[in-house]
Amino acid sequence: MKIAVIGNSHIGALKRGWDGGVSKEYLGVSLTFFGARNSAISALSVNAGRLIPETSELAQSFAVTSGGQREVNAAEYDVFLAYGMCRELRGQVENHAGSFSSAALTQASLDYWASYNLLKTLDKIKQATERPLFAGHAPLAAAQKAEDLTQDDYHTFLAAAQRLVFDLIPAKLIGQPGATLLDGGATRAEFSKGSERLAVGKPDDNSPHIATEVNHMNAAYGALWLRAFLSRVAQTKKAAPNETAFS
Repeated sequence: MKIAVIGNSHIGALKRGWDGGVSKEYLGVSLTFFGARNSAISALSVNAGRLIPETSELAQSFAVTSGGQREVNAAEYDVFLAYGMCRELRGQVENHAGSFSSAALTQASLDYWASYNLLKTLDKIKQATERPLFAGHAPLAAAQKAEDLTQDDYHTFLAAAQRLVFDLIPAKLIGQPGATLLDGGATRAEFSKGSERLAVGKPDDNSPHIATEVNHMNAAYGALWLRAFLSRVAQTKKAAPNETAFS
């Protein structure tokens, strides 16, 4: 099984987790990473089943993260994962833990996802292929102590996002493993320690993030997330072994 992972700098944790040992646990599975920092991933167009960078910066980033490929030929992959490309997720969890009306929550969810490149990138992948699509949101910011949200609040948010937004694509939204969550709105601090910049062909490739960085995660986080993701992929394949897409 060949999986294409497309995203922003948050794919760095997944790539390090995969290269650091997870790949040895999944013989017969290959992951190719296509990533770029910040919002550079927005310069992506679709043409004849290919996802093609519109800028030399994005093409160079893809070449470095993928090991030489400057564009994505969708026909070469069995599964696609769009990862990261959103932020400030805690506010969404807080909304679903509050007492807002269903209509207000629906509109807030639609407005949130429509404003970020995660949904836009999924739409571009969908234009290029009918292969199964998965999505992973950027990690919740790391914190040292729990506050007033619960994992139930987080899973309520995930379920609503799946129902209101990702089912329409369709794509399966994969949340954070429970072991990474401090409460329903934060990641455990140990998973942000030692995070590094995504290598994209710049002088600061793989350099450590500053000590106060709480949004990017490390290889340990990436390993846990990938195991949860690959478990979901296997479940989908088992449920529909002869299908190229799922409902």
